[in-house]
Amino acid sequence: MKSINQLIILILITPLSAFCQNDTTYYFGVNGKICDIKKPQVKKEITYNSEEDITVETSNFKDDKWNLVITEKIKITDENVYKIQIKGPRFTGRVIRTFERSDNNKFKFIDQIKKRVIRTGEVSNRIPLIFNGQVIEYYKNGKKKSFSVYENNELVSNKNWLKNGDPYINDVFYSVNQEPSFKMGMSLLHANLRDAFVNSSVDISQLNGRIIVGFVVMEDGSIEGIRIEEGLKEKLNKIALETFRNFRIGWQPAQLNGNVVRYYQLFPINFINAEKKFEFIELYGREISLGN
Repeated sequence: MKSINQLIILILITPLSAFCQNDTTYYFGVNGKICDIKKPQVKKEITYNSEEDITVETSNFKDDKWNLVITEKIKITDENVYKIQIKGPRFTGRVIRTFERSDNNKFKFIDQIKKRVIRTGEVSNRIPLIFNGQVIEYYKNGKKKSFSVYENNELVSNKNWLKNGDPYINDVFYSVNQEPSFKMGMSLLHANLRDAFVNSSVDISQLNGRIIVGFVVMEDGSIEGIRIEEGLKEKLNKIALETFRNFRIGWQPAQLNGNVVRYYQLFPINFINAEKKFEFIELYGREISLGN
């Protein structure tokens, strides 16, 4: 009877330890560099609920604390087929990710949304993805969005295109040691934007939503490639674009590992309903997005 009880206990305990033994946390620094806990910008916590059910929680370090940004619930239906439910600020939905073993201990992967390819590339690790080689992103219309090269998850170079297929600015970074800033002060830029919207002929009293302006801060402190990442009414979009075109110079460029680099900047403008009030969120860099 004693041996039977020991067997029952062994059966109950073994699966629990198997589910948890691979739980781990990855830390990433500037430009996606894999690092220790000393100077992290991003952490990914991997929880194995079972061998086929994994949760990945991505957090950013800000204001001296970790802030959860993206949650991925992964179901492994086949050794090389992952069904991923993603919840995040830039994308929420389901992605099917398939893998194929490549050379040099790498894997090729394909991300799809409703059978539409949105990203392909090479990785050296599957959970979480550690980019190592080429990564290509696609727009919803099927046209190529970017072609990037990574070494051990650090971005080395990229080529970029607009939705219509026209070339955009190349070799743009999204995570740096020193982010760009407007030398004359953000309050001046905020005031010009506010005046432009309030003095326009567009009725904004009942408007609710946001505009996100994207642009590249170049090595010489000018800004190029100004565009609307997320928009509202066409006239409001044009006002936002025109305001930034009036501030094309006078920026402090970004620095990465002691070198001046091009940096893709996002500037969100929130419109608050029933008030002629705006909220200018701090500038932030663009992350790799899904399904755009």
